[in-house]
Amino acid sequence: MQEGWLNNPLNFISSGVVRSILIIVLGGSDTALAIYDRFSNPDGKIRVGFSAHFGGFIAGLLLGVVILRNLKVEKWEKYFVCSCVLIFLLFVVATILFNVYCYRINECPACEWDI
Repeated sequence: MQEGWLNNPLNFISSGVVRSILIIVLGGSDTALAIYDRFSNPDGKIRVGFSAHFGGFIAGLLLGVVILRNLKVEKWEKYFVCSCVLIFLLFVVATILFNVYCYRINECPACEWDI
C-alpha cells in the first residue's frame, strides 16, 4: 500500500487502491441495479439500456486515459493517448452517423418512452 499511511490518512484515502475499490463498488452497484431492474420487472415498463452503460464505460475508460496522465510521460504513453483519442472520436462519429442515417431511412428502433 503506502508507507506511513497511519500518519497521514488523507494520503491513504486518496491512494490508487482506495480509488479503484470505490470505482468498482459504484460502477458495479449501478450496473447490478440496471440488470436487476431489467429482469425483475415483469410488466416491462422500466427498460434500462445495457448499451448505454457499456458505452459509458468505454467512453470513461478512453477519456480517463487521456485526462488522467502520468507526471513522467514515456514515449509509448503518447502513442497510447493518441490512439485512445482516435478510438473515442471514431465511436462518437459512428454514433452520430448511425443516428442520422437510421432516422433518414426510418429504420430506427421504436422508442419505449411512454412513461
